[in-house]
Amino acid sequence: MLINRLRRGFSLSEVLICLGVVSIAFLGTFASLICSQRAVGVGQRMSIATGYCRQICEIVRARGLAYSSGTVPASGSDLQTAEGVTNTPLNQGAAFSALPNDGKYTRSINTVRVANNGFGFNLYRVTVAVYWKEGKRLNKVSMVTLARVPLT
Repeated sequence: MLINRLRRGFSLSEVLICLGVVSIAFLGTFASLICSQRAVGVGQRMSIATGYCRQICEIVRARGLAYSSGTVPASGSDLQTAEGVTNTPLNQGAAFSALPNDGKYTRSINTVRVANNGFGFNLYRVTVAVYWKEGKRLNKVSMVTLARVPLT
């Protein structure tokens, strides 16, 4: 009579199946880590661009730049970027020299008088956009602020 012996160890097919399952799990984990690292990088760049937008808005408001000439700034000036221009350096112009010369980010500023007469005549809408490239894609963060001519 044959005695049913206890098997010791694993067969080759069991080891190969185990390796396949473990490798698929590692690949999935690795892929999710890469995606999360890319998302963190995008978030950091967006946070930096938002900070630059806020700084530019505060400079415009604090110094009264939107209305210093009494009229809407001319196109191509530091406060009126021409339509479609997205490559103006952050620190272009004397008023913005405090901003860093960060070559990764550019800006555009557009100033519009809210109304042609009445109270809105003293109010300017300033739109600030900060751009940066990621690969071939141009990203943008924009903010709108209002600047009012002081009533004296």
